[in-house]
Amino acid sequence: MTSKLITSHRFTFPPFPAPPEGVSIIPYRDFKDLGLKKQNDDETGPEVDGLGIQTVALKAHEDDFCKTRNIQRVESATPEIDAARASRTWVEVWEDLSKRPSGQRYNPGSHRTDRFHEATSQFNKSRTWPPRDKHVREMWDQFQIFIGILNVPPVWRPVQEQKELNNEDDDDDFEDNPTENSSVELPRDNNQKISLRTEDGERSQNTKKRRIPRPPYHLYDKIPAEIESSDDIPELYRGTHEERADQAIEFLGNPERSIRIFLSSYMRKQGFHFLERNLKLLPLLVRFYVKFLLTEGVFKTEQEDIEVSLRKALLVLDLADIELPLTSQITKRLPYNDLFSSGCESLFGISAQEQEFFNQIWHENHPDMSTATGLSSTHAEVSSTAAATRASTPVQEGQVPLEVDIDAAGLENDSETLETPVQGEPTDAEKLFKETAFDEGISLDDRPLSTGVETAAWGSLGDDETPGWGSAEFDTVSDDPWASSGGDEWLFDEKTLFPVLGATALPFTHTSGVVECSMRRIQSIIPPDDSAFYADDGRSVGSGPSAKAVEADLSSRLSKVVLKPWLDWEIGEEKDGKVLPQIKGFSRGRVVVYTQDDGEALIEYEDGADIKSNAAAAPEDGANSVPPAHDPLNHQITILVDPDTAKLLKVGMGLNGKWVQLARMTDLKSGDAGIAESGIQPKEESGGDGQRFWYLYKMLMVLPSYHANA
Repeated sequence: MTSKLITSHRFTFPPFPAPPEGVSIIPYRDFKDLGLKKQNDDETGPEVDGLGIQTVALKAHEDDFCKTRNIQRVESATPEIDAARASRTWVEVWEDLSKRPSGQRYNPGSHRTDRFHEATSQFNKSRTWPPRDKHVREMWDQFQIFIGILNVPPVWRPVQEQKELNNEDDDDDFEDNPTENSSVELPRDNNQKISLRTEDGERSQNTKKRRIPRPPYHLYDKIPAEIESSDDIPELYRGTHEERADQAIEFLGNPERSIRIFLSSYMRKQGFHFLERNLKLLPLLVRFYVKFLLTEGVFKTEQEDIEVSLRKALLVLDLADIELPLTSQITKRLPYNDLFSSGCESLFGISAQEQEFFNQIWHENHPDMSTATGLSSTHAEVSSTAAATRASTPVQEGQVPLEVDIDAAGLENDSETLETPVQGEPTDAEKLFKETAFDEGISLDDRPLSTGVETAAWGSLGDDETPGWGSAEFDTVSDDPWASSGGDEWLFDEKTLFPVLGATALPFTHTSGVVECSMRRIQSIIPPDDSAFYADDGRSVGSGPSAKAVEADLSSRLSKVVLKPWLDWEIGEEKDGKVLPQIKGFSRGRVVVYTQDDGEALIEYEDGADIKSNAAAAPEDGANSVPPAHDPLNHQITILVDPDTAKLLKVGMGLNGKWVQLARMTDLKSGDAGIAESGIQPKEESGGDGQRFWYLYKMLMVLPSYHANA
C-alpha cells in the first residue's frame, strides 16, 4: 500500500494568524464604504475620505501597452458619428470646449506652479489635435517650450573625445571606416522610422512616439558642455530643469508681458513669422489656452495677480489677430508696390547711390584688389534733363527714356582714349554707355552709339537680332525662329510718378536729402487734403516752378503718415538698451551732430556722414526757408504713401526702414542739388515752417504695436 505524499506550504490557512495588538479587523459583512468627503469651494487642504484619512494619488500608466502577443483582441463597436460633427474643424470643436468647464478640480492650497503644470496637462488631453495637420501641434509645443512646460535636453561632449579629435592625424580622413574604433555613439534621428518584425505578421504593440519639437534657435550655436564622465550628465539635466522652472515662474509672474514677448520679439527671432499661416495660428492657440485657464479657475486665489494679467493678455491677442497679418501685408506693399515710393526711387535712384557708396568704401578698404576702369569725367558730358523728367512722364513704346550727349569730338582727338578695339572687348563708347546707364538706371538692352566698328557678342549691347556666341554684324538677318532674344519680355515696367501726380514739377523742385535708417512708430495717419492749395504770396523770387506748390499738390493727392522715433524697440549693447538710428553716408542736408557721451555715441554716422551731409547743405542766410537740422532722436518725420497703402497701416505699429527726405533744391548747395545740370532754376521762397516730406526707400521690418523684448 502506497502512501500519498503530503505537500507542505509556507502559509497554510486555517488557522489564520492573530491580528497585531491594538488592531481590530472588520469583517467584510460589516464593512461600509464611506467614500470621499465632499469639500466646499472655500475649503483648503488635501483631499480626505469619510474617516478623515488623506487620500493617496495613484500613478497613471498612460503609455502602458500589452506585453503578451497571443491575447485575443476584442474590437470595440465604432460609435456612429453625426455627419455634421464629423465635418467640423478642430477650431470649431475647441470653441465648444472653451464654453464649458471640464470639471477638473485644482487644489487651491497647492503651489501655483503645480496647478500650472496640471492645467496644461489637462488642456493637452482634453483637446482633439488635428491628425493630418501636424503643424498645429508643433507650434503649440513651441509655446510650451517658451513658458517652461516642455524641457529641452542639454548637449554635452566628453573631454576625451575632444582630445582625440585634436590629436588625430590628417590621414584619418582617408580611412575606410573612420568610426570603427570610435567610442562615440552615433546620434539617431528622432524622425527615423523603425519597423519591427513579429511572428505571424502580427503588428508590434510598441506605439510610435511623438516627434520631439525643434529646440529654440539660440541653442543651435551653443557650445556643447565638456564632461569628464557620465556622472556629470545629471548636473546638466538639473541645469535645464532649473531653466525651465525659471521660465514658468516668469510666465506666471506676468502672463500678459510674456505673451507680448512670444508674439513679437521671440516669434521674430525664431523665424515663425516667415510662414504666413503662423501669423493667425499662434494667436489662436494662445487664446484658447488663456481662456482655458480662466474658465477652469486655475488661479482663483490669485485673482488680482495672475487672472488680471490673463485678461489683459486677451486684449493683446485682439491686437495680434489684426496686426500680425498686417505685418506681412505691409512688407509686401511697401515700398515696391506703393506707386509713390517706387516712383521716387525711379526718380532719385537712391539704390544706385547706395551701391556706388559701398563700392567706393570697398575700393578704399581694398586698394590692392581694386582696378580703375571707365572714362574720365572730362571726356563725356551727360545731360540729366531727361533723367529728371522721365519719372514724371510715361515712357512711350520704342523710345529710349534717357538722352545721352557724348562729346564725340573730344573722344576722336584723344589718342590715349581711342585705341584699336580688340574683338570681343567693348569699346570706350560702350564702356561709357554702360557706366552712364548704371548711374542713370536705364536698361542695358538699348542700342549704343555707333563707333564705326559694328561687332557684337553674346549678351552685348544692341544684339537684338542674332544672339549667340561669336561675332556678328548688326544687319545680319536670320531665318532661325530662335534668333530673337526676347529679352524685353523679361523686363519689368519702370514705375513712374505719372499715374500718381501726372505732369508734375517735382523733379525740378525737389531732390533727395537726408537719408536715415531707423525704427519709427506710427503716431498718426492723415488722409489726403482736398482743400490743400498754394497761393503765391509775392515773396518768391524767380520764374521757375514753386516747391511749395508742388508740396501742396502732394498733400492733396497722398496720405501722410507721421512717424516718431522708437529707440527702445530692441535690447542691444548700446546705452540704456537703445538701438541707435543711423545717418547714411550718402545723405545730404543738415543733421544734428551728437558728440559721444561717456564714450558712447547716440547716433551712428556712417563713414563720416555728420560732416558730409552737413557739407552739402545750403547756408542759412535767411533768404530761403531752410529747414532746421534733422534730429533722428527727437524729430518726427512725415512720409507720403498712396491712400490704398495707408489703409494697411495702424497707429502704434513700428516700421524699420530707410527714410529719404524730399529736400527742396534750395536746401542744398547748387552743385549737390543738381540745379546746374537741369538748367531750370526753382523759385527762391522764404517764410513757412520749413517742413519737408519724406518717403520710404527700403523696408526692413514691421513690428506690431504691442512689441516687447525679453
